[in-house]
Amino acid sequence: MSIYHEQEFGLASLIAKERLTLERETHDFDHVIEAVLPANLATPLIIGIDGSVTAGKSFLSSRMDAFLRRQGIDCVVIHGDWYMSSRKRRTQEVEAATRGRYDMATFDMAVCNYEEIAATQAQVFDFLQSGNDSLNFKLSGAYSRDSGELDATIDLSITNKSIVIFEGTGVINSIMKPKFDLSIRLDVGTYDETVKRLCRRESEKEVSLRIPEEQVKKRYDLIDYRYDGYLRSRDSGYFDVLLDTSNEALTAIYKRN
Repeated sequence: MSIYHEQEFGLASLIAKERLTLERETHDFDHVIEAVLPANLATPLIIGIDGSVTAGKSFLSSRMDAFLRRQGIDCVVIHGDWYMSSRKRRTQEVEAATRGRYDMATFDMAVCNYEEIAATQAQVFDFLQSGNDSLNFKLSGAYSRDSGELDATIDLSITNKSIVIFEGTGVINSIMKPKFDLSIRLDVGTYDETVKRLCRRESEKEVSLRIPEEQVKKRYDLIDYRYDGYLRSRDSGYFDVLLDTSNEALTAIYKRN
């Protein structure tokens, strides 16, 4: 991937730069899914779901999975988290950032194996173009949230009638965009809302695994806030639809003119 200089680049700047138009706002998330999926839905399909910290990437992918299955459509979700580096490695990068000047391009290359995600996407794309009936996909050395290590094994079965969703931070980029039939970005436009959600996420963990609220905010200021801006800037032109999820009760759907 190309290396972009870090800059402050928020949701409002993204909407203005890309000249996005607000199509509608809705309280019903099934209506969000209906609005973003193609009107005449046909399979197979590859969908990318990307976005900022706490924006709801996993929530959208799980709701879309359930929505499609209710219609009798097979759906397979491939999570970007599986390709993350170990918890220890990411902690080392955060510690490096505390010691002085730190480049987000360095963090980007250290936090996740994007080349491997792109290779998985290419494998899925080639299969769906091949005319073969099924693909048994196996990923060894995947990241485990339980252990924090690369010790999980993922087994998936994809058919030539499947809708395959790639979900995760940074998956809609210059390399992967051409093989997505639909690219969706989720974003949160307010700093306070993001920090509130991060703290709530910690409160839902086991007590022994929780990080104090002051540490949550410190890490966000140090790394994740800057990383969100970096990725918004780098990948601003690669999504088809933007969902503003700043208000958890009301999703705003933006599309390109």
